[in-house]
Amino acid sequence: MCGKKFEINPDILQAGRPVHEIFGWYADGRAALGQNNRQKGPSVCKSGRDDLMVDYALKTIRITKIFQVSAGMFLGKKKLKAVNGVSLSVPRGSILGLVGESGCGKTTLAKMILGLEKKTSGELYIDGEDISSMGYKKIARIIQPVFQDPYSSLNPRKSISKIISLPVRAQGLSKGRHDLEKKVDEIMEMVGLPPRLKHNYPNQLSGGQRQRVAVARALIMRPETILCDEPT
Repeated sequence: MCGKKFEINPDILQAGRPVHEIFGWYADGRAALGQNNRQKGPSVCKSGRDDLMVDYALKTIRITKIFQVSAGMFLGKKKLKAVNGVSLSVPRGSILGLVGESGCGKTTLAKMILGLEKKTSGELYIDGEDISSMGYKKIARIIQPVFQDPYSSLNPRKSISKIISLPVRAQGLSKGRHDLEKKVDEIMEMVGLPPRLKHNYPNQLSGGQRQRVAVARALIMRPETILCDEPT
């Protein structure tokens, strides 16, 4: 991907550009006018850490996940270390790619970041706050996922409009039906989905269109961070 453009719609996405420049807004709704509009000076983490933790959209420190799995009949349980002391930092407005062979723990790490798996040890901060003090809805407002398999991650009984608007409805951020439909129309246009597909169902779309639906669902709330698990 280095040196190449990655486009969903012309002039929308380009690899290497800061996220706030690509989409034109920050998570709190401010228009992106450049890095100078951010508050300068030392930052204090919401959890009380006196450092620059809040300058990172995501940060992990020696995070570990150990599962207890069967060792065989009559042998009890044994420990399986799925993630072993991973430390990473994602500054605001940047892109980080995590590469590894199948089964090395990438998806498990993603699930811990999303709050779907509890870490065994280590520290995990989202938007400068310790994830252990955050509820699921708060995490979802800051970080949204795009899953590996678009078909299994989309409800086959829901229309495309219902699927895309789900995060907004779950968070209670809609001002009414008209406002919700407007948000859906705008995000569908952004990812290159024609309006006529609004009332279709996932099984009526191609694989590429389904993945665009998954991307639209992740972007509709304008989260601070997008987490992609092999989205292509």
